[in-house]
Amino acid sequence: MLEFEIKNKNGLGDKTYVRKLESASMEFDSRWDAYKLLSNLPQLPQIYTSIGDTKYSINTVDVLKQMPLKFKSGDAGVYTLTVRGTDDFNLVYLEDKKLGLLHDLKSTPWYTFNSEQDNLSDRFVLRFEEYAEDLTNQGFIIYSKNNLIYVKNQANLSGKVAVINVMGQLIYAQELQAGLNRIQLDQPDGIYIVQVATPTRTINKKIFY
Repeated sequence: MLEFEIKNKNGLGDKTYVRKLESASMEFDSRWDAYKLLSNLPQLPQIYTSIGDTKYSINTVDVLKQMPLKFKSGDAGVYTLTVRGTDDFNLVYLEDKKLGLLHDLKSTPWYTFNSEQDNLSDRFVLRFEEYAEDLTNQGFIIYSKNNLIYVKNQANLSGKVAVINVMGQLIYAQELQAGLNRIQLDQPDGIYIVQVATPTRTINKKIFY
């Protein structure tokens, strides 16, 4: 079971749970699911998943492809989302639609972001096997962890790998190596674009470094 916990800078927070079970379905089942009851406390951040109009505190499904992760902020400020229980999953990604980022929660099981006050947001989507299949088809897995950028060249293709900042400036480039490529930047924390160019295609991915 995956546990998602949101907290603000004052330690106030909320949790929601996602589970995969072959005997479950995409409909509410009282044996495994629980509805989300929203709090009336204005300063309390809240998260839950949803299928259609149904809000879930515990969401048990038979197929995990993608799922909206709803977030309601309390006060304006910095929030951290933490996930636990990823060992039983191949890949768990958080898509931030506002920033255009795809964050690997299995490699880095937390995500920090800013939010406006009392904002009910649909900016986040959880992605599982569906996105894993897309990555496998592309032949690359790109992520950041412990102040390094990793580019896994699964098909051992030739080409170049580059890192570009949000101003469009090239800050790093090298020949693409077979297997795992490790990149360390002498740059401040922030959003960067990793570009992998092979003779047949170019792949761009935003990461938080």
